[in-house]
Amino acid sequence: MSWPQNSLQAHYPSEKHVLSDKLLGAGGFVAVGVIGLIAGGVYLQNVVPLGPVGTVYSAGTIPLINLAVGLEVGSGFLLMLSEFLAQTLRIRARRGR
Repeated sequence: MSWPQNSLQAHYPSEKHVLSDKLLGAGGFVAVGVIGLIAGGVYLQNVVPLGPVGTVYSAGTIPLINLAVGLEVGSGFLLMLSEFLAQTLRIRARRGR
């Protein structure tokens, strides 16, 4: 089966956007840590007030950390996937498929 190169590449974000998301995730993790360091004296200190038990708000800064890490890991995975796709398309173009 022959895949047109441009149609497959059009569905994946550019490397620049993926890297910016990865940096945003890493920066978010560092920002949460530094805010804890400034406010509480310890890196990643909980500075968000705790909510009622059993809700997301009861976890303090943990959901913020999880969001930052999830963004970084997800964008890293997407970057690897797009690189593998680009490599596959280059190999198929070289073979003439």
